[in-house]
Amino acid sequence: MPLPDLLRMENGGTRSVVSAAVALLVLVTSLFAKSNDDALLEAARDGDVRAVSSLLQQHAHLEAKDRKGFTPLLWAACKGHVGVMRSLLDHGADVNAKARDGWTVLMWTASRGQVAASELLVQRGADVDEETADGFTPLMIAAMSGQAASVKALLAQKADPNITARDGNTALVLASERGNAETVKLLIGAGADPSAKNEDGATPLIAASVSGNAATAELLLGNKVEMNVRDSVGMAPIHYAASLKHLELLKLLLKHGADASFLSGEEQTPLMLAVDAGDAKAVQAIIKAGADVNFQNKDGQTALLIAQAQKRTELIRILKAAGAKEMTVPVTRVPGSREAGARSQKK
Repeated sequence: MPLPDLLRMENGGTRSVVSAAVALLVLVTSLFAKSNDDALLEAARDGDVRAVSSLLQQHAHLEAKDRKGFTPLLWAACKGHVGVMRSLLDHGADVNAKARDGWTVLMWTASRGQVAASELLVQRGADVDEETADGFTPLMIAAMSGQAASVKALLAQKADPNITARDGNTALVLASERGNAETVKLLIGAGADPSAKNEDGATPLIAASVSGNAATAELLLGNKVEMNVRDSVGMAPIHYAASLKHLELLKLLLKHGADASFLSGEEQTPLMLAVDAGDAKAVQAIIKAGADVNFQNKDGQTALLIAQAQKRTELIRILKAAGAKEMTVPVTRVPGSREAGARSQKK
């Protein structure tokens, strides 16, 4: 073989070997880096400060993410490993990093009740009022997670208790729905609006009435909130208490002056709803509070007719003992006016 041809073959072979070597080096470096990143995530999750420091010195990626989009800082914060958090933050970790679900580090610590971790994050610049795509703040997340300690810590860091989410919810509405009296007390003390409404027209008191938490409702009632107010489906606190068999709450509302004959959007009185629910004690409490036992709505319904249709013998007896009369002819009434129209009664 001529010498020039041989040299060309040798040079081509050399280039191939060099290219392969470079590719192998890149692959090994990539695998090593990936291994370091995984190790850093694991060390942060386990709270291993020494391992974290060592891996950072080996140039593991500070913002490495797992399948959930969790960074080392996010894992350390969720687990309450404050020492690891300090190390990561000192190296420049993003204090406002978000997981794949859109939650920031502070949102996750707030939901877990990791108070020390939350305080450190705010000290290092975390946005205390950062919002998710749906408008939920760390304070709202803590409130709906039942984390009173987190709520207290966030309020101490000047979190705004009156920010509204896209659905109109506030931290107080969410806390009331959960029935966490301690959180409700903290939020009211921080100036949360006790009369705020979400997009469904639910106030904190309506939310508390649905969950049936009397302690939460009492705190709200102590702030002179309106009781006779309906949500978007026409239900007021007393309607939920009567229909959902929340007897303690029902008595509390009546004690604070709730209208015992207040009409729902469907022209149902609390008495009708209690009868429909089959709750004898609620029926007695509502009658005792002065409910009109003979009210007849536009569909001709009365509490007694409902009890008779459902063959509730005990309730029929209670209603008749309270003066309920047999209605023979359904009447037409103007919606929203208890006085309008006429009642046909059997004497």
